[in-house]
Parts: sequence; structure tokens; C-alpha cells
Amino acid sequence: MLADGLGDTIRVSLTEPPEAEIPVARKLAGYFCEREQQPPVPVAATGNYTPMTYHRRETTACGITGGNFPPVVVGAFGPGMEPAPDLPPDHPEFLRMSPISPAKALLKLNENPEKIILLEGDTYHSQRAFFLNLEARNLHHPVIIRRSYAETDLETLQLKAAADIGPLLLDGFGDGIMIENHSDQTGGHISPQAIASLSFALLQAARVRISRTEYITCPGCGRTLFDLPQTLSRVREATKHYKGLKIGVMGCIVNGPGEMADADYGYVGAGPGRVTLYKGKTVIKRNIPQQEAIEELLALIAQDHPLPY
Repeated sequence: MLADGLGDTIRVSLTEPPEAEIPVARKLAGYFCEREQQPPVPVAATGNYTPMTYHRRETTACGITGGNFPPVVVGAFGPGMEPAPDLPPDHPEFLRMSPISPAKALLKLNENPEKIILLEGDTYHSQRAFFLNLEARNLHHPVIIRRSYAETDLETLQLKAAADIGPLLLDGFGDGIMIENHSDQTGGHISPQAIASLSFALLQAARVRISRTEYITCPGCGRTLFDLPQTLSRVREATKHYKGLKIGVMGCIVNGPGEMADADYGYVGAGPGRVTLYKGKTVIKRNIPQQEAIEELLALIAQDHPLPY
């Protein structure tokens, strides 16, 4: 919404102390306010695009990119990366283009039907316009969204990348993402592993590719019956190998079950030192002592998923 200039107030909810929410809100609001002076971007036509319904752009598969394949991550490879990027930045099938490529350059795409477009650019609106221009010309090349930054702080990089790439993914645009960060120029460093992890997290947040365990949790309030950040950390560490599952960790029984309605399993505060476990929307065990709750949760998951997947 903010990317399209809509909204005058934002609220950030984090599973952290309330004072941690304000800096994040300020960074987001400030980053979008920087866009107010951007010039209009010409668009040939909107094609079949509508912001009211989700429809992934139709593309022709090229290797593991496009078609019915989930969006890929392009990035530098390194030891111990889990998960690792899918493609290197110098992939031979990449055809670098910018959002302001002239019409004749777009027409030349017909001569390269097997190429993957590596879409460079520095604004969300210009990159979206590029996708709409492809739609208007009935071009079905897969497109990798590439964005470059120079941040020394991982949280700032996360927020900016999500603000720039997230809206495109939510509109069904993009067959992969490539995030670069030249932080060494500004006196800091964000590792390739952190950037790859951010890329996969961004795809998962947009619900276009699930590659890890998903956790649903509340920001906490006066009804929260345990240390929520610490408990979430413990549940995450114990269950992180169950990739693809959604696990809810909620502070109380009042709003928790409703807020985690689409979770596969739930860990919900039931009283001081007590936890109730859910499978979907069904209560499985009530009032378990908190010190036993994670083991009971793992046993419950193992009934359906005896091996990590």
C-alpha cells in the first residue's frame, strides 16, 4: 500500500519489546517518503494486470526458471550455505536489461526466446512498468528482479529489499530475485550467507516459495503468559528442520487460536506455567507444564511427520 502512495499511518507489530517497533516503523516510513519526488513512469498498457487479484505472470520456462517453477534466488555461493542460491550471478542465460530499455530493445527479445531477463533498476515503479510493457507486447521471458544496495546494517537491508521487491512479488511479477549489497564501500559487511537467507525469507513472506519452517506469533500484551521472544526462540530451534510447516506460538488463549488459524500446529499459553497444544484448529493437549511443552509439541508433530522434510 505504501509503495503505491496509499496510507497515512502505519503500525508495526513485533514479537519483541514495544520500544523495538518504533525504529522499524520510522525506517519504513522514511524510506517510502523518499519516493515522493520520483517522476512518472510511462507504461505502454496494463495488459491483464489488476491489483485486485493475484495472478502470476505467465512465462516460458528456461532451465529451472519461469514456467511452473518457483521463483529462484540468484547469488554468490559459499561454504555451509543452507539453503544455497539456485543460480550464480554470471549465469550464461541472463540478458541484462533496465526498466528504461527502449521499445526496440524489447522487440529484440523475440530474437532471444531462451534468455532470462535480469532486470536492473532502482525504483519499484519503473520495474513494475517494465513488467507491464512485457505483458503489452505478449513477451513471456522469465524475469529476475535485481536490486543493489550499500547498507552496513542487516535490518535496514531487510526492510529496503522487502519494500522494493515485495510489492512486485505480491503482484505476480518476478521469476527470481537477486539482491546485491556493496557494503564494503561504506565501512561494513553483510555476508553472502545473510543475503541468501534474506532472499529466501522474502520469497516465503510473499508466499511464492516455501523453503523453511514458518512461525506465526503475536506481538505480546498484558495477557501473555510466558517470555514470548525466548519461547519462540526455543520452539524455532527445536522445530526448524520441519521445512514447510506452519507453527503458531501465541501468548494467550484469548486471541491466539484465531490469529494462528492457518497454522499446522500451535503452542498457546493457557495459564501461568501452562501451555495448550493445537493441531490445526483442534485442541490436542490442555494445560501442559511449560517445561514439558516443547517435547510434547515435537511428539505431536512426529506423529504426522516422523522424518524431517
